[in-house]
Amino acid sequence: MADKLILTDGVEAVYDEPIGAYMATVKYHECEIKVTLIEYEENPDTIDALKYAFAKFYKDIEKWDSAAIDAICNKVVPILNKYSDNEIVMPDDIRLNFELKIVVIHDDEHVSMVTKPDGVWVELTYIDKDHDPEDYKEQMSLAAAGTLEGGFEDFYLNDVMICGTHLFEPRELSNGDVIEYSPLMEIYSGEVDILNDNVECFFEMDEDELGAEKAFELFEKVYEKSDAFDKMARKAIFQNIEPYMKEIRDTLADFELTIDEIMEDMFPDSIVFGNHGDLEFSYMFLGSDADLKMTVTGSYNMGLTSLMIEYLDEGE
Repeated sequence: MADKLILTDGVEAVYDEPIGAYMATVKYHECEIKVTLIEYEENPDTIDALKYAFAKFYKDIEKWDSAAIDAICNKVVPILNKYSDNEIVMPDDIRLNFELKIVVIHDDEHVSMVTKPDGVWVELTYIDKDHDPEDYKEQMSLAAAGTLEGGFEDFYLNDVMICGTHLFEPRELSNGDVIEYSPLMEIYSGEVDILNDNVECFFEMDEDELGAEKAFELFEKVYEKSDAFDKMARKAIFQNIEPYMKEIRDTLADFELTIDEIMEDMFPDSIVFGNHGDLEFSYMFLGSDADLKMTVTGSYNMGLTSLMIEYLDEGE
């Protein structure tokens, strides 16, 4: 392991044994920024990845500073205002009162490319200018983390992770069912009593990612006409499934299977409510060797017309 790394423009990063990382300092707007570079030893090109990410950041600090602050203002400020008992926080307050002080570049399973190792994790931390720089415990910090290629998606307040899920409280539908936000899928989902069955429903997030109001509004409109949409979806399946029947019979190992049998025994499995009026109705038919999933797509205004076929092994 090298004692130091020579980075872009001759910047030196010295290895700090207790921390287990390389440390460097760069100038930005007459201030010093502490930069920490952390290896991922299982990657044979981890040093090259750190150097590449540092160079990409260092050559355009202004751009990445602006991108991180924009992300904090757009995604964190609404959360702070929703859950704070204090005065409203304005984006201009963040831009004026916080300055970039710490950058962490962490190679964590980046994507190895021939000429450029993309996907290195970068975290930018901003410190409140008004607090005593010697009193670390009293300093308020905000951080944005992600990759320079994919953008900043994770955020921290005083080193504690915060995210849009703080905004996403459970939502009660008009029929009394309660839908919750899934951090794993980044979408609202839950079982809904609809079409005379408990159907898994998914509600896409609004474009600002601060809720799923449009999808919930779409649900209420569809719920009032659920029988009509069910008939529409079944009709689309009936009219479009014939070209798939040989493949379906072969895959399910049911060589005498008819369209009528599928139509009679299939049942609603899931519905996706989009944020532009788009819809997906999925139905299942259980076979002995595999299960058949039929998804009809369309929209509230234009109806359900297109059919997609999938085969699921037992347990999927």
